[in-house]
Amino acid sequence: MSDNIEAILFDLDGTLNDLNQIKFSKNFLKLITKKLSEIVAPKIVIKRFLKAYRAVRDNEGKKLNIQVFNDVLFPLGNITKKVGEPLLEKMYNELFPILKSHFVYNPMALEVLQVSYNKGYKIILASDPAAPKSWLIKRLEWSNLSNFPFHFITTIENCRACKSLKNLIYYRQIVDEIKIKESSCLMVGDQSTDMIAAKLGMKTFYVNNKNNKLKNLIPKPTYEGKISDLLLII
Repeated sequence: MSDNIEAILFDLDGTLNDLNQIKFSKNFLKLITKKLSEIVAPKIVIKRFLKAYRAVRDNEGKKLNIQVFNDVLFPLGNITKKVGEPLLEKMYNELFPILKSHFVYNPMALEVLQVSYNKGYKIILASDPAAPKSWLIKRLEWSNLSNFPFHFITTIENCRACKSLKNLIYYRQIVDEIKIKESSCLMVGDQSTDMIAAKLGMKTFYVNNKNNKLKNLIPKPTYEGKISDLLLII
């Protein structure tokens, strides 16, 4: 790989673990609706969670993602933000053992990260920051990555945009945070919204994933293969 690469950005779901995000999200919505059904009508829960999620996905930098999420989600029925935030956090923790079944541990992930780190690259966890931080913490734990010393982790609390095919705000925020120019970054992921980083000048590594296909007009990845193949080029 080119000597000018200083930072490697890793997507999480589908890249460092094997997760079907669509099935995971649908199951979560079903479970959280059931838990809240005694105090909020199910239709309201589904409608408001989807609306809040879409609002975060469409955020263009004016507010932190968490502010956008909470501003749309609450009040949820009669549940205020003050009451709702700790209540939902408690419910998330109760649901995690059930949702864990959607994850498949990738034994190569930690080795790839460790080798990259040992070679002096700054390692960024560039997971799409559209869900509560507690979800990310659990997904890292299930992926056996919770103790890895990432240089920076994108979360719903520190980002003002999500990965998008419409704009590059998310990636601009990362390079501003880590103080490394775009051309010195390599984005590793399995989605079109990962490979779009090439339009900002980043190198890209496309992780082949049977669940996904790249959209038309996405720049051709600089590299392509299994996550383990990254070891051959760093």
